[in-house]
Amino acid sequence: MPSGAGHTCGLTTAKTVYCWADILSDQPVAVSGGLGFESVSAGGGHNCAIATGGGAYCWGSNNFGQLGDGTGQSRSSPTPVAGGLALTMVTAGSLHTCAVSTIGGAYCWGRNDHGQLGDSTTTDRLSPVAVGGGLSFATLSAGANHTCGLTDTGAAYCWGWNGNGQLGDGTTTSTTSPVPVAGGLTFTSVSAGYSHTCGITTTGVLYCWGFNATGALGDGTTVDRATPVKVLGQP
Repeated sequence: MPSGAGHTCGLTTAKTVYCWADILSDQPVAVSGGLGFESVSAGGGHNCAIATGGGAYCWGSNNFGQLGDGTGQSRSSPTPVAGGLALTMVTAGSLHTCAVSTIGGAYCWGRNDHGQLGDSTTTDRLSPVAVGGGLSFATLSAGANHTCGLTDTGAAYCWGWNGNGQLGDGTTTSTTSPVPVAGGLTFTSVSAGYSHTCGITTTGVLYCWGFNATGALGDGTTVDRATPVKVLGQP
């Protein structure tokens, strides 16, 4: 059940998406349009979902093109993402969105001031653009100003803002195209947060990297890490 900025969305067994504000007095309301969905992702002020059949739909704020419908107009109901791509998953970040196609291609759209779309530019995009590097991805996770993904073999790559080491490549240099996460680890999942990232390896061990002033990395320190560190308390 993904939570965005001040709201939450969930998917029922009947493939209906419900969303609600993160305050106790608000009740879940069904997303309009009568579409059946396979997955949903809540972003900063927008949401995106994969419909049965593979099409992506987004709704909410669209000031940077994060809905991907070719406009900058906000939408109060699901709107098809432009391009007619067949997609297997979608992830909504703060002001950008990314998705994986049925053949493993990575696509992103929306705000791109730090290169979080991965298309080798810092130009905002109103519709999907291909992530560079020629990699085949199984999944992606869009954070605030960076994006991370796993290839079909479980290798982790990240791109975008890297001021706190959240790309995990051993530097604090931002990049507009995917760079491999250091350490040679193989992951089953990865999650990009506001300024840090975490991933679970194929052996079930949790690693994190990036901003750590509040102890978010769980390594027993408050020191930022530019490469993955193991969360304490694991075998």
